[in-house]
Amino acid sequence: PGSQRLRQLHAGDDRLVEATSPAGAVVNLSGLHSYDTDGDPLTWSWTNSVGDEVATTPEVSVALAIGTHVFTLTANDGLGGIGTDTVVVTVADTVAPTVTITAPLAQGYPFGAAILVTFACTDSGSGIATCVGDLPTGAALPTGVGGAFTFTVTATDVAGLSTSVAVPYSITQPCTAGSYLAAPGDEACTLAPAGSYVDAPGATSATLCAPGSYSPAPGAEQ
Repeated sequence: PGSQRLRQLHAGDDRLVEATSPAGAVVNLSGLHSYDTDGDPLTWSWTNSVGDEVATTPEVSVALAIGTHVFTLTANDGLGGIGTDTVVVTVADTVAPTVTITAPLAQGYPFGAAILVTFACTDSGSGIATCVGDLPTGAALPTGVGGAFTFTVTATDVAGLSTSVAVPYSITQPCTAGSYLAAPGDEACTLAPAGSYVDAPGATSATLCAPGSYSPAPGAEQ
């Protein structure tokens, strides 16, 4: 009978497809592994879950939204042999978004430096739902207080996946009279020891007192 001629009908394996944009993904449906055991020519029909025909060829590419889709492949040999097979395609976003912070960087900044916060969030699948930093992009980073700090940005996509990125940075506290920064990026000033002094603002070391002179107290400027 004709129904026996189409027992090799195959619509493909059920599969998960990664979304490539908020619109979903383009998916290839293929029944090319199907054949009539008698070698009769076949006519084809792909239908979706609501019965709409989407193609009349054994292979077709279809644009699918994020979600689960069921397709049925029907083949007819014209001699009473009709076969069907079903494939389930799930389009999903399984990749978390990406966060890029370009300011502040993981480094030390001078006290009072003018730094504008800059960051961006991207997502290759469902798209960005929220992109939130400790300060909005374009805002001035507070640099009027010395110390170590962290700036954090969290991105969440429409699928609910999240990524957080934290950047550590420091602000150099200006040294008071009689103290100095021993190295660039130091967060604390070093007090000039007794018998030495800081001879100029911005000095990176203390100067020993000349013979016959003295420093009256640690931190003295002469």
